[in-house]
Amino acid sequence: MNMKRLVVAALLTFTVVAIAEGQTASQNEPAVSVESIAGIYSLSHWQSSNNIPVAQMAIIAWSKDTFFVRGVGEKPDQVWVGMGGVDGREGYYEWKFADGKSGRTTFVINADGTLKGHVLGSGLDWWYLARRAQSASEKK
Repeated sequence: MNMKRLVVAALLTFTVVAIAEGQTASQNEPAVSVESIAGIYSLSHWQSSNNIPVAQMAIIAWSKDTFFVRGVGEKPDQVWVGMGGVDGREGYYEWKFADGKSGRTTFVINADGTLKGHVLGSGLDWWYLARRAQSASEKK
């Protein structure tokens, strides 16, 4: 199956899962919109002393509480797609790599805009801290 078909199939599958789960917003926590977390993030291992990024991901808003997410990079271990949602200050996304590995990541949206995430599935089990990647104009 070529990559384009894999991406389309994964997105359709995740759409059905998200609709079936019927995500609702928590009324006890201030809501965070998907638009507010959309962007490109650099991920480093949680509580790493050097904060060196080990991966990047892009979050793309789809609706008020649903988003697409993908790995940013050209290496096989960087190419993945997913779909998820937010509820209050918490979120999740179901993901899948081109080789079939899949899983679920849950995350908390911190007050400073960073995301603390737990990746779990297909032999992966790690925590990350995601910071917005600086654009070229911000680096100047």
